[in-house]
Amino acid sequence: MSLPGTVLHERRQALESVFLVLNAIIWYFLALLVLEGIAGSESYLQTQLLWSVHITALAVSLVAGTLLIAKIGRKGLFMFWTLLGVVSPLALFALNFAPTIVAFSCSILFAVSIGLGMPNCMEYFVRSTHTGSRGRYAGLILLLSGIGLFSLRLIGEGIVISALVLIVWRISGLTVTFASKPFKEERNNKSENLSYSSLFHQRPFILYIIPWIMFSLVDYLSAPVASNILGQSTFATLNIIESAVSGAAAIAAGFLIDHFGRKQAAIAGFAMMGLTYAVLGFYPNNTASWYIYTVFDGITWGIFGILFIFCIWGELNQNAPTDKYYALGILPFFISRFIELTSANYISASVDSYTLFSFTAFFLFLAVLPLAYAPETLPEKILKDRDLKNYVEKALKEVQKETEKSSKKGSAEPEKKNEEREEGAADSSEYDEAQKLAEKYY
Repeated sequence: MSLPGTVLHERRQALESVFLVLNAIIWYFLALLVLEGIAGSESYLQTQLLWSVHITALAVSLVAGTLLIAKIGRKGLFMFWTLLGVVSPLALFALNFAPTIVAFSCSILFAVSIGLGMPNCMEYFVRSTHTGSRGRYAGLILLLSGIGLFSLRLIGEGIVISALVLIVWRISGLTVTFASKPFKEERNNKSENLSYSSLFHQRPFILYIIPWIMFSLVDYLSAPVASNILGQSTFATLNIIESAVSGAAAIAAGFLIDHFGRKQAAIAGFAMMGLTYAVLGFYPNNTASWYIYTVFDGITWGIFGILFIFCIWGELNQNAPTDKYYALGILPFFISRFIELTSANYISASVDSYTLFSFTAFFLFLAVLPLAYAPETLPEKILKDRDLKNYVEKALKEVQKETEKSSKKGSAEPEKKNEEREEGAADSSEYDEAQKLAEKYY
């Protein structure tokens, strides 16, 4: 296959993996909204139990999915997982006949339908994208997931319509799965087999997972406080603003993270959120403080979504599959969502807002400390190659300027024609050399 054909093939495979991840994410969050609607009609105790069952099933399925790969293979698990997402919404059609049983069944089915194959799907995403461009693809996923979820929510009104939307949307993912044939090509020779316990003995994994857990445990606390202080209408407006900011920030952050590296972006995100919560700690009842918080929280989620959901866990170990890294790495995000649904209102009502946000700011500043010792996961070769590209660009511009200057002098002073020819030849050789370097690294 020619070089342009190879590049086109790799780009197509990357976009296919983007769609498959996007399909799963939108499906789950739409299913979660349906489940929230069902839980709202249950008693308080049943609601708490329903969400507990859901997060337990999700955690178990994340772990079980990585173990099933050895039994049925990556491709078999991918197909089964996608098909399960098509079938599981059918349970919603029996909601009127046995609401409590169906509610708990859906909480388990929806959890398994996302958790069982998500680490495997992320491994396919890692295999299909180049490390130096993975952040940009991740930013595209975050932007499109927000747009797609908003669009499908407009279509899905009512349980029956929502169930049909979930089924049709997941069928589209199944169609792409058959067309793309994920894991047909074993591009990477990742032979090292890791256990879950071995991950907790790896220093880089610990240094990244600790701040991510710390952020996940406190970021949800602002939502119920904002709702109480500002009212539902303003709170809803802020959510829309934050979603828009997060999507736009994800695109910009994807380019910056691919250029400057992951570690610096993570430190900047934590420092930004620490300062923002410090402002809320001083002025929790000020509307302007909440608008500032909304903008910076959206930017931070654009950064952290790329880093801690898509990039970091796939880059910590180049010699092993990434499934188990992703299974543990994305779990704090789901646990944070679980705590928000079950305990956020209770915590915010029990603790004074000044104390709550001051503690959160201090907590987030502490989270920066492990990152100071964490390694950069963007390979050093990529960073050096980009420095070389920048050097070549500057050299090429300088050679062009000198060539133009020499040609002007030659036309103005004919008596120095022979001398200018020699200088032009020297410039031409420098220009050719710079152009060869540019072509090599572009």
